[in-house]
This record gives sequence, structure tokens and C-alpha cells, in this order.
Amino acid sequence: MWDGSTRDAWVLATWTALIHGTGDRAAREDVVKACDALVFANFGQPTRDAGARLVEAIGAVIAESGGVESAAVALFGDRAVQTFSAATRDERSQRLRAYDFKVGLPWLARLWKRHEDGEVRPGWEVVLSVDTHAHILDPNPYDDLDENLDLPLADFHVLWELSGAAHVHLKRA
Repeated sequence: MWDGSTRDAWVLATWTALIHGTGDRAAREDVVKACDALVFANFGQPTRDAGARLVEAIGAVIAESGGVESAAVALFGDRAVQTFSAATRDERSQRLRAYDFKVGLPWLARLWKRHEDGEVRPGWEVVLSVDTHAHILDPNPYDDLDENLDLPLADFHVLWELSGAAHVHLKRA
């Protein structure tokens, strides 16, 4: 269930915009229009405004769907999948690297982390790529916080496994 977190909306909006930039369009026209506006906005305030409109549209999808995972399905249908689960950490690592090599799209992972309010709980992140480190993308490039993060792969797995290894990635059509 979605907790109304603006950060969740930023994370899903950032992931959706990155996917949109590769030519994969969301199923909702309001989200597609918001992504297009963001792509074609000039830097500065127009970009911030377009980003805020995308976050608002994504927040509505999350609220209607009941959570980030179900919102990803609402946006991308059966292409939004969860296939990285495996019996061992080594198998998961192999699947992650294979996805990066074959598909090369960012994906979503829920990790245990400290949030803005100081509480430690699971939260969604955009994973840009995985090699010896998991490269986590700053979900809001318009604020003054640099939240890009490179986690050693073993540390990433611990934080990911603590949240049940929840994730969503996009398979190519």
C-alpha cells in the first residue's frame, strides 16, 4: 500500500522518465505528456515545473494502484516484472548483471534505509546499474541533496534482502 510518500513518487517518476527516454512509453497519456514536457523543457525553472507535474501524475497512479509495484504495472503492463528473485545471492547477482548487459535499463529496488524523517524502513530506489557496486540514482535532481549512491554489492544485497528483495524491472517488448 502506498503511504503517500512524495519520495516514492519521485523515485517512480525518475524511473518512468528514464524509461520514456529510451522510447518505451507508459500506458497513461497524462504520464506520457508529462514525460514529454520534461524532455523538452529548458533547464532551470521550466524543467523543475515539468518534473513536478510528472511527480504529481505519478503520485496519482501510485494512489490509484495502491503502491509502487502495482503502479509500475499500471504504467507498463506485463512488461513490468519481478524476475531477479533467486535461491542464492550469487544467482541474484548473476541475474542483475545479465539484465544490465542485455537490457541496460534502470530498475527499482526496495532497500532498508534512513529516511528524511530519521526513521529506518524500506524505501524505493532507482538502480542505474550493477557491477561490483549497485549504482543508485538520485530520484530528485532538482533539490540540493546529492542522493546518488554507490553501494558495494554485498551491502546492497543485505539492504535489499531485508526488504524481501522487492523490485520491479522492465522487460523489452
